[in-house]
Amino acid sequence: MINKIFLVVITMALVVTGYFFYQNQKLSAELSILKNTDLAKEVATLKFKLRSVEDVLTLEKREHGDTKNQLTTAEGRVKTLEATIKQVRPYVNVLTAFDDWQRPTGLHILDRDTSQIDSAVSALGDNEVSDLWQEVKANFSRAKQTGDFRDNEVPVLITQKLARLLK
Repeated sequence: MINKIFLVVITMALVVTGYFFYQNQKLSAELSILKNTDLAKEVATLKFKLRSVEDVLTLEKREHGDTKNQLTTAEGRVKTLEATIKQVRPYVNVLTAFDDWQRPTGLHILDRDTSQIDSAVSALGDNEVSDLWQEVKANFSRAKQTGDFRDNEVPVLITQKLARLLK
């Protein structure tokens, strides 16, 4: 009888062990499926994020290219402006010298020092302006008698030349 009880207990132990083994296998399979499902969802999410980042990167590259083109254009304009300023500065210096010369002092306009104008006209290196200034200066003594000073002719010529340069 002990053998029968022992045999029943062993059989029940084997059945319970088999049942638990089966349950373990079933749970392992379900866990594996859940893990794979979670991983698949995570992969899909990461792919979506990657596509979004790629789209943003593409847009940034395009905007960078546009900005680079704008910068190149702006650099060209700055160089052009710098060159124009270099050309304009001597003309402005002549106008400034004339403005300083024409400011009221205690002296008659024709008795004032013209060395600043002479220097600015010489630095300008423009023969037409230089010739006109020499002509105006040569007529100072006669201008005192006639009142026709012609002192504005050089600034007018300079202004015309500046207008052509700045077009």
